[in-house]
Amino acid sequence: MIINNQFYIFTYAGSEPLNLMETPEEFSNNPILLSQYNTFIQSIDSIYGSQNINDNIPVFWTRRVSLTDSLGNNNIGYQPHPDSTLTQLDSKESYYVIVRNLDSLP
Repeated sequence: MIINNQFYIFTYAGSEPLNLMETPEEFSNNPILLSQYNTFIQSIDSIYGSQNINDNIPVFWTRRVSLTDSLGNNNIGYQPHPDSTLTQLDSKESYYVIVRNLDSLP
C-alpha cells in the first residue's frame, strides 16, 4: 500500500488479512517484509475502519513505549494498543489512516 498523505484513505489490496496486533509469522523469515511491517507500525498513529452494524467504528492505534536495544540503549517506539478494536486489515476494505511521520513509510 502507498500512503502519501498524513490523513489518507486507502483500500487494502492484500489477498490475506494483515494482523495489526502481532507480526505475521510469514514475515519473520523475510527481513524485507519484516522491516516494512515494523516501519508501518512505527509510523501509524491510528487506523479507522468502516462503521459496523452496531454503529461502532473499529479503530487501531499505537501507544508510545520505551524500548531497550541489544546494546542497552533506551529508545522510544510504538506498539499496538491492546484496547484497539480494529485488529486486522481485510482485503478490499477501505480504511482511514493517520500517520505520525510520512518520511519513514514504504
